[in-house]
This record gives sequence, structure tokens and C-alpha cells, in this order.
Amino acid sequence: MILRKLIIITVMLGCFSSLAYKMEASEYYVGGGFGFNVNVAHFDNPPRVTPAVQLPIIMNIDYIIDRNFGAFGSIVPMFSSGSVAILFRGGAKYWFMGLDAPLVPYASLALTPSFLIPSGPAHFNIGISPGIGANYFIWANFLVGAHLNVNPSIAFAGGEKKFEFAVMTYFDVSMRL
Repeated sequence: MILRKLIIITVMLGCFSSLAYKMEASEYYVGGGFGFNVNVAHFDNPPRVTPAVQLPIIMNIDYIIDRNFGAFGSIVPMFSSGSVAILFRGGAKYWFMGLDAPLVPYASLALTPSFLIPSGPAHFNIGISPGIGANYFIWANFLVGAHLNVNPSIAFAGGEKKFEFAVMTYFDVSMRL
């Protein structure tokens, strides 16, 4: 009985710390997650084939510049049948901090070079990636997030180039350093 009350009090105190849902200037957040990347327009003629679906694992870092602006970088290995890709994403975020809630939405824009190593000729892509998302403070230093990015790019493979377009959605967890 006493143990049960102690657990309830501990959980309640943990919930009260979620009231400290502020991102302040000069803070760093590191995180990781997973999701899906769907290549809508891509190389589809052998031997230059970009997979239709990939499973990314996201590792990211965010730096809060001021109340609304931040910079971020991500390393995203993506896996599919017969290929492995690595995407680098670096850019800026605009945080919508005006909400009086633990939910912090954002809009982002990033430069996205990537490398795909399939069974045929290797690919190199360069593109931009506008995105939207939201992070939710679970505790003062711990967030969960849902994100959506589109990635129009130019792909270079085996002496050819082609417009490619991908949509990535992912979920992650982040922690304030």
C-alpha cells in the first residue's frame, strides 16, 4: 500500500516537471528515430534503380539560436532490399514557440546530399528538403516528435541525371543536453 502511494506520488511529480516545456537560446537537443522514406519519382530502369521504399534511422542534433530560430543537422542511413543509402541533412528551423502548451511545432528547410549504393551504379543526390513537424515535451528535458519532409533532388547515376522526389515521415525522441 505504501509502495503504491509512493509510485503515484513519483509519477505525479514527474508530470509536474513537464510544465517546464521551454526551448531557450543556446540549448542543444540530440535525438534519434525511425520512419519511412517513399521515393515517388526515381530511377527505375535497370541497372540505375532507386528503391521505391526505404527504412531510415535518424540521428539528429538541434541547436536553438533564439526563441524561434534554430539550426539542425542529421545523419540518416536508409535501408532497403538490395541497397543502402546515407542522407545528410543540414539546415534551419523556425519554431512556433507562441503556444502555451508542451507542443512545439516547426517548419524547416535543409540541404540534403545523399549517397545510394545499390547493386548497379552508385547514386549521388543533391536536393533541398522543406519539412514540418512537432515535438512534444514529455518531461522538461525529454521530447517525442513526429516529422514530415519532402525531398526534391537531382540524382546522378552512371553518367545520367534525373529528377527524384521523396517523402519521408518519421518519429523520434530527443533529449536536452
